[in-house]
This record gives sequence, C-alpha cells and structure tokens, in this order.
Amino acid sequence: YPYNIDSQSRYRKLHTTITLHEKPVQLELSDAAQRAAGKLPAPLVAEIHLILSCLVVKRIWFKDAPDNEAATVQVAGKLGACFRVVRYAKSCRISHIDSGEEQPTDFPLVRDKSVFVPHWVRIDYHHGRWVGRFGYDRNLLR
Repeated sequence: YPYNIDSQSRYRKLHTTITLHEKPVQLELSDAAQRAAGKLPAPLVAEIHLILSCLVVKRIWFKDAPDNEAATVQVAGKLGACFRVVRYAKSCRISHIDSGEEQPTDFPLVRDKSVFVPHWVRIDYHHGRWVGRFGYDRNLLR
C-alpha cells in the first residue's frame, strides 16, 4: 500500500519509486500534489537540477516541457519528472539562477548522470504553486 500518514503531518502522501537514468528514486507526492496532477490540462515536468558551478545548488523547476531532451518519466496524471546535472556559465549568484536570467546548460564533464541522481524527491502543491526538493541519503553514499 503506497500511501501512509506522515508522523509530522496530518496529510496523506503517496510514496513510490521512479527510475531516473536507470537508478531508483524514492518519490513522495503530497495529497495536494496528487489532486493537482489529476487536474492538469496539459503535461507538466518537474525538472530536477543539480547545479555544479562555482557553487552547488539543488533546484526543481516545474515546466511545460524540459529545456532539453532529458528523459522524462511519468509521476502521476500528466505530471512527469526528469533529472539534469547543469551549470550556469555566466553567473554564480543564486538570485540570477532563481530569476531565470540565464538558461542552464548540461555540465560538460558529467558523462554518467546516474552517479548524481538523487535518492529521494518530494513534490507538493501549496497555495497554488508546485514546490519540490530532493536529496541524498548519506547511508547510501558509502
């Protein structure tokens, strides 16, 4: 049974596994996100970025289509997900990254993206906005 009640929340969440770059990723989708995904009129992609530049930043962008030809997997309804290791060549300012002033490019030295695929992804729909975060389990890095 993929649903459970989080001990820190009164909301029901879907826990499942998706595969990104041939690696399993634990996905947690809030009840609100499940409802919103079921009502999407057109496809939406959670584009998961590990940003390697002069700093390391993690972001999830929600877009109508991925910026490049990243392999997208279905999450729920018309909601999909993909993973990219990217860089921002012109700026190291988080405010520039978050504002979209520069579009990322795939990080040129990363040939095997599966090495960087996160262990878990959490997606929610809160106050009319898609939000997400991802991370790595230290126990799995050894």
